[in-house]
Amino acid sequence: MNIGGRALLNGIMFQSENYTVKARYDKEGNIFITEEQTPTILDNKFVSFMSSLPFLRGIVALFRILWSVRKIFIISFILVIPFTLLLQNYKVINDSNINELTIGVQYLYIVLIIIIFWGINRKYGKFHGAEHKVINTFKRYGKVELASAIKTTRISSRCGTNLVFIVVVLKLISLISGVNSPLVNLSIWLVAYEIFELQETKLAFLSKPFITIGEFLQKLLTTSEPTVYELKPAVEGINHLIKLERTNN
Repeated sequence: MNIGGRALLNGIMFQSENYTVKARYDKEGNIFITEEQTPTILDNKFVSFMSSLPFLRGIVALFRILWSVRKIFIISFILVIPFTLLLQNYKVINDSNINELTIGVQYLYIVLIIIIFWGINRKYGKFHGAEHKVINTFKRYGKVELASAIKTTRISSRCGTNLVFIVVVLKLISLISGVNSPLVNLSIWLVAYEIFELQETKLAFLSKPFITIGEFLQKLLTTSEPTVYELKPAVEGINHLIKLERTNN
């Protein structure tokens, strides 16, 4: 059973092939759990086939990420259009400087990613650490109890931090070499995803340097050691998901 997750405000979300479970604290401090089936757009034969093919599976993974944050993505896209038109209207962007501005903005994006990760850690780091602990506990023991989760590491080789680090490294290489286009950006993502997936193969040594640094960044930037407060909804949430999968599939 493959289980992923991410930190929420006052809780954690876990997702398997068939279900999504959210375990959060309400205003009274009680844990409440919601569940829903995975949308058919993310779980069908075509998606399963694409996910089995190198490089194409990266497109599926990107689509899943965008789907999970689709509201934020749509709002951001809508806001970018009038801002870009405004800059063009006031001649801030023109044909002579558009390439330089585009590259400058992408360097800025990399800096923003670091700042955002730091901010996420302050707000969500303990829940993120709790998510990792319970998933690692399940992988090791096949079940999750609070006592065993407390003792388990919060660092995960499958964390998105590791993947983002690979993307950033490849992006910096492309910017330094002067190679930049939407197609190059997509290619960077696809190659980064394949490097990320190498850790599950005999070629894991090729991804090891990236994963090692990514795990260090997890410890430094994107996770914090959780307390029992963060671990309780994590344990209840993942056990609810495991029960759903084992009962209905």
